[in-house]
Amino acid sequence: MNKETKKKVKLIVRTFLAANKGKSYTSKQICDFINENNLGIRGGVMSGEIGTVCDNRFCYHYGINRERKNGRNIWKYKMVE
Repeated sequence: MNKETKKKVKLIVRTFLAANKGKSYTSKQICDFINENNLGIRGGVMSGEIGTVCDNRFCYHYGINRERKNGRNIWKYKMVE
């Protein structure tokens, strides 16, 4: 994933979570949203790439709550109100 694609993914994730405040989503659900709606990402995005792009520093900076689901390696993202 190149720099421009990472910027697009970050913007899409922030916008998606801001539009759905109060709800939490896994990286797989966010990935499915991006891939189903053809949001300018050539070749699509995988859920692992979402987890890599949306690291702790990114989430802290934009007020996104990032927590593990059931102690597994599944992350849930939620916009802090």
